[in-house]
Amino acid sequence: MLALMRSISGPFAAALCLSMSAPLLRSQDPMSPAETHVVIDLGPLGGDWDDFTPMGINDRGEIVLQRTSAQQVAHAHFVRGIEETDIGTLAGARTVGYDLNDHGLIVGRSQTADGQFHGFQWFGGAMLDLGTLGGDWSEARGVNNRGDVVGSSTTGSGASHAFLWHNGLLFDLFTTGETRAFSINNKGWIVGERDSSAVIWRGLSIETLENLGGWSRAYKVDDAGAACGFAYSGGRQLPVIWTETRIHALPTAGGGTWESVNAMSPCGLAVGVITNPGREAAVWRGDTLYPLNAYLGASQSACRDVNASGEILGWMERPGQGLRAFLMVPSEPAIIHAEVMSGRRLRLISRAYPWESEKVSLETSPAQDPHKKWEDATAAKKYYGNGLFHFEVEVSEEDNVRLFRVRVSPD
Repeated sequence: MLALMRSISGPFAAALCLSMSAPLLRSQDPMSPAETHVVIDLGPLGGDWDDFTPMGINDRGEIVLQRTSAQQVAHAHFVRGIEETDIGTLAGARTVGYDLNDHGLIVGRSQTADGQFHGFQWFGGAMLDLGTLGGDWSEARGVNNRGDVVGSSTTGSGASHAFLWHNGLLFDLFTTGETRAFSINNKGWIVGERDSSAVIWRGLSIETLENLGGWSRAYKVDDAGAACGFAYSGGRQLPVIWTETRIHALPTAGGGTWESVNAMSPCGLAVGVITNPGREAAVWRGDTLYPLNAYLGASQSACRDVNASGEILGWMERPGQGLRAFLMVPSEPAIIHAEVMSGRRLRLISRAYPWESEKVSLETSPAQDPHKKWEDATAAKKYYGNGLFHFEVEVSEEDNVRLFRVRVSPD
């Protein structure tokens, strides 16, 4: 069993580890996602091809994805646990969410009343139009935990320029040529594209990343400065990672049409899409490739994002079911919500594997007293939806306890 301590002081997103059995689908490779992850179907996606594919997940397990509105167009939805919120529009018809930070601030593009797309940020029910750099179009693609937003906009001349939204002001990142920005890390480093070459901004300096002789683009940058995206070589689009501006092409299945690394996790995963022969979600551990269509039961699919806990978000198309979102969670998943209730009652909500047993066994111990014996308890399991399970347990400790160690297993 695994256990990790976190302070519990009212509702919050925690990362307590659980102990559980292996997934049903077995693989000979113990590092395969078929062994390490469980698939959760998050339901149908909305909009057309360009609208449904963007989606993101933050380190709290909160998600932005697209659903079909009552008007049969794409609206971005914010998914927090079992709650799902349509974030609305900038007075137009459609909204697409691309990214969100760990505070739940969402960025994307939304139609205004005159039908033009503008970049936006949304937080706590309020959507803000970020405007443009003098043109009629913009989109916000990335946001960091400081609330800095990056994206692209047309200028008055019709050129595309990357922008940074910082402290309520929109800054043009123009150097020379056409530029686009896709991601910003917590240091403020930005990655994107200039004149069909992947680039990185560090402060006021911009540097071209190594390429393979053709078009390249960087989609994400992590806090260590590593970036990921794609690069063309010999007419093939290859999934790549950059470290210290040096490029490394990851293995593919040989198709080479729509292949890219869309996101990386500090837990050692890279996720994206390969062509095999159609679109297929892919996970890389180092230089080992794991295609996912068979595991997902999908005819086509793609991974769009992955968080620090290794939770993988993507889309899939299953026969007869249309386009759907999926979430792959580690088989030893995280408790994503915990709170001490009145008296000695502890409530946990976990994105957990659906054990056949209707109850689970919990062991709790006050973390401030590591020598105290673990206390056994049994809790009923309630399925909430979106792969979430709800547990409540009463512990024999004084009121206002704020720190627990928790271990969970099938009863």
